[in-house]
Amino acid sequence: MSLNLHEIVARGDVEVLKESIEDATDLLDCDAENRTVLDLAAILGRSECLSELIKLGAEVDRCTESGYTALHRAALWGHLDCVRALVQGGADITKKTRHNERAQDSAARYCHDECVRYLNQIEAWNVLKAYVEELRSVLTDTERIAGKWGKDDKSKTTAACNEKATWLDMNTEASSADVYKQMDLLKTFMQPIMAKLEPPDETKDN
Repeated sequence: MSLNLHEIVARGDVEVLKESIEDATDLLDCDAENRTVLDLAAILGRSECLSELIKLGAEVDRCTESGYTALHRAALWGHLDCVRALVQGGADITKKTRHNERAQDSAARYCHDECVRYLNQIEAWNVLKAYVEELRSVLTDTERIAGKWGKDDKSKTTAACNEKATWLDMNTEASSADVYKQMDLLKTFMQPIMAKLEPPDETKDN
């Protein structure tokens, strides 16, 4: 009798897995415990199978009624390779379960420190990257900055964004503390420039 996909993933047989998937709908099949093959790969730490499933189009953020994703499952079991593969495959690290747990919270509950450290690092990296993108969007909002930012303000903001973007590229393994330090430095630098965009305080004339 031929093996089903869940059995193939349980065995960790990547080559057979590739040959056995006929189309993307196969990746949505669940076992008796409502687990997809991606979920099972995350639970068992089958990182090679998991990476292949992602390449084949597995839905990385699919969750159960309780809100558990494959990322939560990999973190719960402390499978760092699977956690990394899921994040690199686009998994949303901000997703929460019904119990308000992010993946790093699930990992922390079972003392999987490496998973916690990695996910916190990614979260910090995403926060700094989002702020840099926010500043760049302000630069292109000509209506918002008209008459408020001069050439020097624009130049300083552009340079600051480029500096932090380069820092992120050059420090992909930096700790979350180091990333947040860069975030604080950028916000401190930008504070007087961003203050020029705030509406005037009318109470000062009263």
